[in-house]
Amino acid sequence: MYPVVDEALCINCSICQKVCPVTKHEEGSCQGVIAAKSKDDNERFKSTSGAVFPLLAEYVLNRGGLVCGVVYDDNFNVVHILTSKPVEMQKMRGSKYVQSNLGTIFADIYEALACRMVLFSGTPCQCDGLRQYLLFKKANLENLYLVDLICGKTPSPKVWSDYVDYLERTYKGKLTSFTCRSKAGGWQYPYSQVTINNDDISARVNKDCSWMQLFTISELSRPSCYVCPYTKLNRNSDLTIGDFWGVEKSLPKFTDNHGISLLLIHNSKGKELFDGIQSDLYWINSNKDDCLQNRLIAPSPEPEERSAFWDLYQKKGIDAVITTRGRRSHVKIIVLKYLLPMARRLKLYDVLWTIYHQ
Repeated sequence: MYPVVDEALCINCSICQKVCPVTKHEEGSCQGVIAAKSKDDNERFKSTSGAVFPLLAEYVLNRGGLVCGVVYDDNFNVVHILTSKPVEMQKMRGSKYVQSNLGTIFADIYEALACRMVLFSGTPCQCDGLRQYLLFKKANLENLYLVDLICGKTPSPKVWSDYVDYLERTYKGKLTSFTCRSKAGGWQYPYSQVTINNDDISARVNKDCSWMQLFTISELSRPSCYVCPYTKLNRNSDLTIGDFWGVEKSLPKFTDNHGISLLLIHNSKGKELFDGIQSDLYWINSNKDDCLQNRLIAPSPEPEERSAFWDLYQKKGIDAVITTRGRRSHVKIIVLKYLLPMARRLKLYDVLWTIYHQ
């Protein structure tokens, strides 16, 4: 979805520009760096990283608040929902790797903040967009808690929708579950778990039509992602969460292959959230130098083949995209499943990752 101004209706109030996070981007801060993992191994296995988000959501729900995050709807569209129900919050678990549809969420949050605490989780631009909107509306921001993600790119919902259709056509059934990054092969191996009519087809999907393979090549993303102003440590959300890539180098005794989260605390609200859940975490202080990863330094570079990708997709559709870009060779599977985790342990990961992409 892209913003379009209808000049015939525009009254030149400039509100759209005043609340746009890109035209009014403000520098934030970073006041603390934490490596963390849930004490509940079962929770951690079901989550993408260290299972920090479920604890944050539970902290807010237990105080009568609302949680806003991303889920799959009944047709596997990726959407934001606002809820007070723990069972709905559980659907927010795990990264979706698709740009979400916000719908009327900003307006819903504006109304809720009058009397309730709200935790919003999303990409940095979504968090900042919500913040700017609520500032303009003069909402009660004391009740708002913003948790953004370490985000590299936002793949196209249209391509994702076609991908779901491709799976259902190819495997002759209804998609019943999709986990972008399960831990069946460990935290460091991007293995998707997929069922059609509740039958597990994960092995075939990961080899023949991997969504994570499409995500990795970066061609599905919006042009704005390649010039993103939020790929830095200093942000104006309250708390940032994501994978702590590189933790095996800086904190080798703390790391394992079950998922480690990186937490960036930006202000007193972020510290309040962390203080509220730290008794349920194993955690250790880190620092700004040791936590740096690519998407905390610079945006994802625009691929040279991006135009060719979209030309192929628009002319021949998702089937041609899968055939040319969505399949993993046996060599790639061996590299991802065995050699990259070994390289992390031997501190040779960066070198091998470069070779893999070349």
